[in-house]
Amino acid sequence: MFIAHTRMPHEGESPSEYKTALDATFSSRASLWGAVCAGSAKVISGVSGRQYRRPASWHVAPHHAVSSEEVNLANVKVGRMEGVSIVDRNGNTDDHNESVNPGLDDSRFLVLRTWEGRPGVYVNRPRLFSSVTSDYQLIPHRRVINVAKRVVRSFLEERVNEEILVDRKTGFILESEALEIEAGATAALRSALLAKPKASGVRFTLSRTDNLLATKTLNGDVRVVPLAYPEFIRADIGFDNPAIAARAV
Repeated sequence: MFIAHTRMPHEGESPSEYKTALDATFSSRASLWGAVCAGSAKVISGVSGRQYRRPASWHVAPHHAVSSEEVNLANVKVGRMEGVSIVDRNGNTDDHNESVNPGLDDSRFLVLRTWEGRPGVYVNRPRLFSSVTSDYQLIPHRRVINVAKRVVRSFLEERVNEEILVDRKTGFILESEALEIEAGATAALRSALLAKPKASGVRFTLSRTDNLLATKTLNGDVRVVPLAYPEFIRADIGFDNPAIAARAV
């Protein structure tokens, strides 16, 4: 996968003007393989100690590189961007802040935000630059499926050119052979994705109707049930009078 970035806002360019310009360039484009960061942030140089304005990707990409594949960096417990600021000395937003000027997330860009009452800068959503109808919406979706692909490929490569029995009546793969391959692939997936939960479930299914003697090709189907990442939590709050509750009983 990749993490890229757009240009940063021009001096004096309003949030709406910036969004309009990016939409004109990117609205017809999409990718299942990467994220495109927008906006900018002020960062402290580890060399000079001075503060510079840099693309958001300068911190987003390294943070993902050291995080486990399933981690959603919008989680405030793990996603705070150290040494990054998008507000001025008075606390006023002077770089793109999705919580103050929303809109770039709707345009499928990965952007930064603040949370009321919490210090620091956070990832708004680690979203991919995919279409809104895609199964791949977040960076963890791409990273976890990449793990599954590597694991299954490694397992199946060891079965290429190996002797496989076919049913002498149908010519299709023998059921016992298919079950053995399925069990091995599923075990590899479980070890990689379920030991430390990076997915909710995995499944590998092998075709029983491939004309293996003629095509020399087996077809399989890999399915991963992803983890859920709730983006909204609603709760009712109010007073409770125990005396009234006791009288009702």
